[in-house]
Amino acid sequence: SDTIDVGARVFSVRAEAPHHVLHAGGKVDFEDVEEYLISLFDRYSPRETAYDPRYLERSMEIVDVRLPSASIIAVEPHSKHARDAYQSLFEAVTSGRLRHAGDPVVAAHLANCAVERDDRNQEIRRLRKIDPRKPIDAVPALALAVWRATLAQPSVYEDRPVLGV
Repeated sequence: SDTIDVGARVFSVRAEAPHHVLHAGGKVDFEDVEEYLISLFDRYSPRETAYDPRYLERSMEIVDVRLPSASIIAVEPHSKHARDAYQSLFEAVTSGRLRHAGDPVVAAHLANCAVERDDRNQEIRRLRKIDPRKPIDAVPALALAVWRATLAQPSVYEDRPVLGV
């Protein structure tokens, strides 16, 4: 299958936490986040986006101007969509399809992340921090991106006809 290339920009208010952009004063400057979103639209032609509405509701107004509302998916962290996203990320990692450019911030967030599974040890229920003092903020964002990218992959039936009996 195709490789999925991922990257992230991590905004933080904690100097000791792995980050790309530090915002002093204990509060993320969402204008900075929104400028970054606009730069992504200048470089890429996204078809859709998924986000955690607890943190990015305001910033999605910028995306709403550029994408149809149906292409903007709010995903609550403990929802079925979130679990599907975590599973997609896990499958991409374990199959060797996920690739990032060696970004030490992304690597640090991934290295601090573990999963909790259901009672049958099949479905990923949630993500958790290995070390509660260190962040994993990039991981749910990557999971949402991988999930949507995986769903956007063309079906084999787009290249081959469906045979009916």
